[in-house]
Amino acid sequence: MKEQDVDVSINPQDVLDEIGRESPALKETLDKNPALEGDLLKDPEVLQRLLVLSRTSHTEIRSSHYPPADEMIKVETIHPGYISHLMDMHKNALENNNKMSNKGMEYVFKERMFGQVCGLVLGVLGVSAGVYLGLNDHDVLGGVIGGSTVIALVTVFVTGKVSRVDRSSEQNDQEN
Repeated sequence: MKEQDVDVSINPQDVLDEIGRESPALKETLDKNPALEGDLLKDPEVLQRLLVLSRTSHTEIRSSHYPPADEMIKVETIHPGYISHLMDMHKNALENNNKMSNKGMEYVFKERMFGQVCGLVLGVLGVSAGVYLGLNDHDVLGGVIGGSTVIALVTVFVTGKVSRVDRSSEQNDQEN
C-alpha cells in the first residue's frame, strides 16, 4: 500500500473500532494487549491493511450436504427445527431421485423387452413366409426371404452384442 492510499482524514480509533466489528477474534486480541492497540493507532497504514484483511472473505468447500455439527447446533439454537427440516428435504430429494432412477431403469427394461418380442415376431413371420413360399412351389423366393430373415436376425444380435461389449469397455477405460 502506498502512502497516498492511506486516508489520513479517517480517525484511527474509528478504523480500529470497525476492525473490531469485522473481526471479533482480532478485537479480543487487541483488548488483551493494549500495547499492540497503541502501536496500531500510531501507524495508519498498518491499520488500513488490517481493515482490508479483516474484510477478506473466506470460502470453505464441503463434501457433505450438511454443515459441520457445531454450525448445525448454532443454527438450531437460532432457528429451532430448521436442521430437521433441512434433513427432511434432503431425504425427500434422495427418495425422489431413487424413484426417478427406478422408473428410468424400468423403461429401459420394457424397451428392450419390446425390441426382443418384435425381433421374435419378425423372425417367425419371415421364416414362416419362407416356408410357406417354399411349400407352394416358390422355392427360390422362399429361400431368399427365409434366409435373409435369419441372416438379418443373426446380424442384429451379433452386432448388438459387439456394440454393447465395445461400450462397456469404453466406460471401463473412462473410469480408470
